[in-house]
Order: sequence, then structure tokens, then C-alpha cells
Amino acid sequence: MNKIEKHTNIEWTISLDSNSKEIKWIPIFSLDFNNDYQQIFGLTSDGKWMNHLTQFNKQTIAVAHNQKEYLKIITALQKERSEIEEKLLDGLKKNTNGSYKIDIFPFLNLIKYALIGDSNYWAKRAISWLKQEEFDHELSIIAEKIITEKRLDQSARHQLFKLWKRFENS
Repeated sequence: MNKIEKHTNIEWTISLDSNSKEIKWIPIFSLDFNNDYQQIFGLTSDGKWMNHLTQFNKQTIAVAHNQKEYLKIITALQKERSEIEEKLLDGLKKNTNGSYKIDIFPFLNLIKYALIGDSNYWAKRAISWLKQEEFDHELSIIAEKIITEKRLDQSARHQLFKLWKRFENS
């Protein structure tokens, strides 16, 4: 991704990741899970999504450098997609130069990552985020495999099957 342009009133946050490497980033949205667990999702200056986790007064910074590292941002799936979209748009408006749209967040790639992973929990959450119009050839192959292998419970497979069939018939 290209260099991110922040809002003129916002300063870059400088943090160290787990390897003591300096990360320059701006916050975009935060998610609260309980009193001792908060995540701030942000964009690094070079356009990568990152996660600043605060849990039990301990802070961890993780940057998703590529799709293979989406485990670092997968917790966004715990919330409803509409909530993430709303927070994302609000954060982009407040913290960037205003030229970014909702598609800056890797919704589809995060969904694919969760579906091909080993966790049924994340796969089911990803299905709840999936929109018919997002289907592409790669997602169709992933969906067919999940349905055929019966990896998920019947309800999740049925929901995925309906979306997949609509894509196949379109």
C-alpha cells in the first residue's frame, strides 16, 4: 500500500513492536471487549493495518505486513461488520486527509483468511461478515471446499452455501 496521509491536526504515534522495531502509526478505530481488554486498530505510515492491544495494563503492538499475518487483526471479526464499518469511516474522517474510503480495510481478505484457517470460530464469524457482492473466484473455491468437507456446523454451511450458489448462478 502507499504512504498514508494523516489529517493535519493529527500527530503520528510512535510505538515499538515486539521486536523493538519503531512503528509510526495513526489510530483509526478502537474496540473495547471488557474493562481490561482494548484494541486500537491503526494504519502505519506505509499503509499496513496494525493492532495496539492493551490487556491487564500490558501493551502489545502487532503489524499485519501481509495477508499471512492477518491473525494480528482478526479480532475485528468479533464485532458486527456494521459496527466496524461505522467506526472505520468515522476514524478515517477524523484521522486521515479524507481521501480514503471503507475499502482501505481488508474486509474480503480478512474473511478469506478466517475461512481457510483452522478455527471454526473465526470461520463462522467471517461468514457473518460476508456479503454476496464480495464473492470472487477465489472465495468461491474456498466456499465450495468448506461446504464439501462439512468442516463447519450445518447452519454456517447453509448460510455460506446460499451466498455461494447466488454467486455461481449470477
